[in-house]
Amino acid sequence: MLNFAVVGGATFTAGILGKKGWLYFFMTQMFFLGLHATKGWCPPAFVMRRMNFRTRNEIDAEKHALLFLMKESSGEGYHALESRKVG
Repeated sequence: MLNFAVVGGATFTAGILGKKGWLYFFMTQMFFLGLHATKGWCPPAFVMRRMNFRTRNEIDAEKHALLFLMKESSGEGYHALESRKVG
């Protein structure tokens, strides 16, 4: 979010002080921020998913599946394995 604010501030300042074309970039950026705030849609999310980035839910599901497999193979209880710092 910080990078979004820095780029937004820079484009707004460039648009006010310099070329007005920067204001179109700033308005586009604010439009995408509005979509993200109201719909939860994030433009780079699709690109990041194609690069094999995973959501927190997917990571947690994989972690629990691995813990379950470890439990089956070692015979230890699930909570004993979960108390270890995995991941």
